[in-house]
Amino acid sequence: MKPDVTQQQLDQLDSVLNLFQQISSRCERNDLSNLTLSDANFLISNSLSAIDRISGKGSTYSMHAESMMAKSLPLFDVFFHLICNS
Repeated sequence: MKPDVTQQQLDQLDSVLNLFQQISSRCERNDLSNLTLSDANFLISNSLSAIDRISGKGSTYSMHAESMMAKSLPLFDVFFHLICNS
């Protein structure tokens, strides 16, 4: 089944991509390892929201994104704890 993607949804995806480009351009490292916690949270929340709006909450895409975040967040917290306390 082909999803019915609207121009508004495509614009939202473009907005997330532009946000990523803006944030990554401020980083000193290509791997974004010096990304601030607020920038990371802002980018992640906008990305997850775009996925939910386009694919629908509870869709395979949405559930996969949430699953990936659940696995990544503990590592993310450890990473920033180490940086902030060094």
